[in-house]
Amino acid sequence: MFLFNPENLAWLSHILSLRFLDLSLVDLGAAIQWSQAINKLHSLVHLNLNGCVLLPFTTGTTLVHLDLSSNDLNGSILDGFGNMISLAYLDLRYCAFEGEILFAFGDMRALEYLDISGHGLHEGILDAIGDLASLTYLELFVNQLKALPKTFELFLSHNELEGEIPKSFGRRLVILDLSSNRLYGSIPDTVGSMVSFESLSLFESTPK
Repeated sequence: MFLFNPENLAWLSHILSLRFLDLSLVDLGAAIQWSQAINKLHSLVHLNLNGCVLLPFTTGTTLVHLDLSSNDLNGSILDGFGNMISLAYLDLRYCAFEGEILFAFGDMRALEYLDISGHGLHEGILDAIGDLASLTYLELFVNQLKALPKTFELFLSHNELEGEIPKSFGRRLVILDLSSNRLYGSIPDTVGSMVSFESLSLFESTPK
């Protein structure tokens, strides 16, 4: 039988060549200095901590992939993310963040995938992601947005978007999910000029 004690992860700090670490669904709520051990892994690029009962913490700057979804990191989104200049994938679904994002994503110019679904986030998120030049996938369903960001894959179901569907979606948009919002009016003619468009969902919205 494999016996794993999640309360003491100090041994991790000695695996200096470790690049991939998946601790998903491991209860780290009582772990001692686990984040300090992980931050000593300077070769680590892929870290999955989905559903680990985490408390707020700081992370290393070498990561490329970080999954913190389904943790109780309540409060404002952690300031430390802004220093992770190599990060390309960030999943923060259902982490109990509340209100507007109170930090800038800083120099995360490599970020391509961002999921902040399932929070009470408002328009502050749009300002925070505005300078993410590499962003191609953005998932924001079940928030309280009332305005639209611009990216290539938009998942905006179950927000509070109102009014006409805008004509300003980029020609390179691939996926657009506006389901369960309060939209009205005609579908813009510009949708027909989206040369890369593959998927459109307007379920429980009210376009004509």
